Amino acid sequence: MKKILLFATLLSTLAIVADCADCRAQENNDKKVVLTLGDSNGSFKWSWPVMLKNLIPEMDFINNSESGRTIGQTNLGRESLNGCLIIDGIMEDVNKQLAGRDLEFIVVCFGTNDAKVDFKDKTAEFKGNLETFLTKIENSAAYKQHKPQIILVTPFPMDENHEKFIAAKYEGGTERIGGFCKDMEAVAAERGYIFVDVYKHMMINMINKGTTDGVHIMPELSAYVAGRIGAQITAPVASRSSSPL
Repeated sequence: MKKILLFATLLSTLAIVADCADCRAQENNDKKVVLTLGDSNGSFKWSWPVMLKNLIPEMDFINNSESGRTIGQTNLGRESLNGCLIIDGIMEDVNKQLAGRDLEFIVVCFGTNDAKVDFKDKTAEFKGNLETFLTKIENSAAYKQHKPQIILVTPFPMDENHEKFIAAKYEGGTERIGGFCKDMEAVAAERGYIFVDVYKHMMINMINKGTTDGVHIMPELSAYVAGRIGAQITAPVASRSSSPL
């Protein structure tokens, strides 16, 4: 009799554990997902996507950031770094990773490498490349199914006076990025996206103390960028804005 009771208790316990596991799985499936797309500044352990995830633990994050990535130039001779050429594959992978969850936001925050000296004669291509990149996102299965809100975040200014700044690679980059920001703002307005301008604030207040080499931002600036993006994600829909401050 004792064995029967013990067996019954064991079965009951297993059923409870299974129910809890099912509940946790359902909770995970109910979470909204944010896709973050970036370059090297989005790939460090102190990067803005990591800090954004810590700011909003109630959401799931898929981060796809890679050092050297551009919006639309073939950097370092590698097509795998050209955003326009790889975004189709990225979105296919994201669609698989969603696994039943809802994709609510896509954050695009890169463009620094498009401002390299190598591409200084191609700055006029940035807006067209950005539009191509975004159109490919909108044509993806994940976007068509979930209709996520896209957030465009400006590339960051460079500290060209930093002692470790590599002028041969980036000289004049801050000015070129300033032009990219105007292009990005125009595209966001045309398409109804959220626009977050971190460039102006960082130029005025923070860039001279926040990078390791004039290009790659340190935790303080990553936290600032994450905070600006997080404010838009968590704001009521009617309160979301494109204020530059």
